[in-house]
Amino acid sequence: LKQSDYRNDTVDLIFKFDQPSGVASVDCAKGVQWPFGSVQVQIANTNMGLRQSWLEAWKPQTLDDRAIILEDDITVSPLWYQWIQTMYDHYGHRHDLAGFSLQRQQLVPLKERIGVKIHHNDNEPFLYNLVGSIGFAPNAQVWRDFIEWTKCSLCKGQEQDVSIPELILTDWYKATDQRMMWTQHFTYFTKHYNLFTLYQHPSNSTCMGAHWREKGAHFGSTLGSDFQIAQQEDFEFKFPQVPTRYDWGFRPVPVEQKLRTVVITSAVGYTSLSNFENFVGNLRKFYQGDVKMMVGDAVPEQILTFLTKHDIDTHKTDEGRSLEEFNKFRFSFYSTNCLMETYDYCLALDFRDAIFQGNPFPTSLQTETADVLLYAHSKYWSLSNDVGKYHVNLLNTCHGEQYRTKLLNKPVINAGAILGTPFFFLQMLDLMLNDDLKGCNDQVLLNIGIYGGLIQKVKRHKVSIQGIGIINDVANGDRFTKDSYGRSCRM
Repeated sequence: LKQSDYRNDTVDLIFKFDQPSGVASVDCAKGVQWPFGSVQVQIANTNMGLRQSWLEAWKPQTLDDRAIILEDDITVSPLWYQWIQTMYDHYGHRHDLAGFSLQRQQLVPLKERIGVKIHHNDNEPFLYNLVGSIGFAPNAQVWRDFIEWTKCSLCKGQEQDVSIPELILTDWYKATDQRMMWTQHFTYFTKHYNLFTLYQHPSNSTCMGAHWREKGAHFGSTLGSDFQIAQQEDFEFKFPQVPTRYDWGFRPVPVEQKLRTVVITSAVGYTSLSNFENFVGNLRKFYQGDVKMMVGDAVPEQILTFLTKHDIDTHKTDEGRSLEEFNKFRFSFYSTNCLMETYDYCLALDFRDAIFQGNPFPTSLQTETADVLLYAHSKYWSLSNDVGKYHVNLLNTCHGEQYRTKLLNKPVINAGAILGTPFFFLQMLDLMLNDDLKGCNDQVLLNIGIYGGLIQKVKRHKVSIQGIGIINDVANGDRFTKDSYGRSCRM
């Protein structure tokens, strides 16, 4: 480590010891002279095992924090720090980035592809679905979310099944002391979010971080260093604009033709930063595209700064409208920002109580023929349940009684999340402005439009059960409860 070039940066060194900790090792760490920053020695109170040691290794305080986690049987190249920092600067913004690894990765874990060789890639950085634990520098956002998730998924008596049957890693995990393997949980987590680790294989079969492969937790006997560490002559900085991504079988992931998409929401009346952090933070885990947000004219400057940082296009508006007038204005905002010449699909949704469980515009939209995709409550238009009865009674107050027979015994469609084409939003705006249905709220109008045939020009619509799919409406205030699979922990 001391032989590396730290570019005059302050780099703190933290030694972490599990129990039982050897006195000689602790004394050695305490005596280390480190001219590049501070030195800390931290000793666990109880035996944690390798997995928990990794989970306790680093807790980023901000999303800009950077760290690398090194086990005690690794030798690093003198180029490692320069490489990590440079890769951070070039690729750290990617939403699909789990982190960076010094390892010269050789494993192809997909069972049907075991034995496939990972090519050296001619010194060019690449992204791989598999994490490399030999010198791993996690993305701060990903690592923080992963640590939070493990607090739930590892709860005693409520442990989550993290098996991925198609991977040999799962077989290893089930055959070993699971306290000694953190990568199974991380692999499961990255599968859910479709994350990749960035690698670079230097020339001459060298690496940025060499594993000693000594007898211990990972090996039954000492095998010696897996690769020689890279020197200057082995390495070349390259920065492909679009690094190749490889799946678990080390097959290139096809570059998809991107749909033109936008997320549109209204946050008028909200002035708490935590509301915006919940919505934007959750959305940006999966989606880096256009987002347009309507906010009140009294929104604090702190919130506007936060939204700008996360590339949210904000639109201020007055807050004095009645609910009926505001709903009309809101759908006018949706329609005017969902333009045919700019977007293929637009997602208009409620702000406070929506959470995302995947990319809101899945790849299946490439072949979708529907003009609108909707979510329905588990309740039906009926007097036999509270939700249905509430909606039926609304018809009497907004001149919608004539559509009652067409609505009865149909699932109540939720207007809180509408994924549609610009053409659909034009039709919905016409319905919102229909004086014959004055007084109907947006949800009743949406149901009348779909089931009553007033949105006639929409080719086709799909209705999914609420809570299933990419969006869930399960929040209670600011507290998340269960996801679409009934789990109490949030991915």
